[in-house]
Amino acid sequence: MDLASEGGGALPTAPEWEQGDYTLSIRSFPVVDDLEDGELVLGGDPVAGVVVVTQTCDIVNTAAGKEHVVLCPLVELSEASIDAVRKGRTPAAAVSC
Repeated sequence: MDLASEGGGALPTAPEWEQGDYTLSIRSFPVVDDLEDGELVLGGDPVAGVVVVTQTCDIVNTAAGKEHVVLCPLVELSEASIDAVRKGRTPAAAVSC
């Protein structure tokens, strides 16, 4: 389910999410760029969107210490990259059929 379209453009709260839900409205994925004076320097990689990878049962059974949902970036690949993924040459990526 596209999270943004279900919420009329606004993202629903996390307990409404399920594994595999996605949104194309998040266009930057936070990453650690550097460490300066013991502090993390955050940046953002451009992405096509994000997908929820936390299992649905863990999302709905929220408890102390389990308030987070894991998201993975959705990226657009070149045809050459897609071909490498299909041939199993890029283990960090998968193609959904």
